[in-house]
Amino acid sequence: MKKIAKIALTGFISILGGLCLMGIVNEKLEIETTITVNKPIDIVFQKFNDSNQMGKWMSGFKSIELVKGQENEIGSQYRMVIVNSGQETELLETLLDYRENELVKLTYTSTDINGKMEIHFREKDNGTTLVLEKHTMQGNSFSMQCFLPFMENMIANQITQDYMAFKKWCEHQN
Repeated sequence: MKKIAKIALTGFISILGGLCLMGIVNEKLEIETTITVNKPIDIVFQKFNDSNQMGKWMSGFKSIELVKGQENEIGSQYRMVIVNSGQETELLETLLDYRENELVKLTYTSTDINGKMEIHFREKDNGTTLVLEKHTMQGNSFSMQCFLPFMENMIANQITQDYMAFKKWCEHQN
């Protein structure tokens, strides 16, 4: 009986050690998403940045409000609330760069995660728009850093679903 308990304890410690090692080795998560929207760049950029319409395509979106500065001004801050599985998460976003029809760059903080997003908009020859998001995030605690690598596929899938919903919604707007 003691031998089985020792083996189980050794296995548990090994798994826990592996999780901790993952958190140390993989400090941050990097996800890149690209879509092509069949609309001109000025329309895509305007629709993407319309905070009154974000709930039409962003899963879990509840609200966003300007809390500091002027809208689309570098350094301005926004409070965004997302609901996931009935639990509200508040993000504080800070706008780092904003170039109309070209780029939105921001950082965000929440209780569990800090992140940085760069969303690039590029017009293609055929009047469509390429949207490329580079998203980097890391846990605010050691335990979150340990578990974040295991959530990568789930997070990447959710981002992709949101962008596909945006594409569908945007393309059906006049």
